[in-house]
Amino acid sequence: MVFSTSFERLDHHLSDLEQRFKEKKYKGKVIIDLLLSNGNSNNRYVEINFNGLEFEIKQAKTIQPNSELERISITFYKKNPELLDNCTLNHAQQFLVKKGILKPK
Repeated sequence: MVFSTSFERLDHHLSDLEQRFKEKKYKGKVIIDLLLSNGNSNNRYVEINFNGLEFEIKQAKTIQPNSELERISITFYKKNPELLDNCTLNHAQQFLVKKGILKPK
C-alpha cells in the first residue's frame, strides 16, 4: 500500500515508486491512497499492477476500499497529521482525518 504525501498528482511519483519496487524485487498489485490529491472522493483508491519493472498503467483502476483498507489509511494519516498541511481537503475533512473518523465516499 502506498499513501500520498502531498497534493501532487500520482504521475509525478510513478518513476520513484517503480524504482523502489524494483529494488525490493516486488511483483503484484499495489493500492495507492490518493487522499491528499483526490480528496475523499470515489477515485481516492487506485489499484495498479507492478510487473517487476514498471506499473501497468493501462490496467489501473479505482477501487472501493474494504474496512481493513480504510483502517490502515486512516491510521496512517492520523499518525502523520503534518501531511494534511499540503492537501486538497477542506478544514472539516482535515479535522475528521486527524480524529480518525473520515470514511471514504
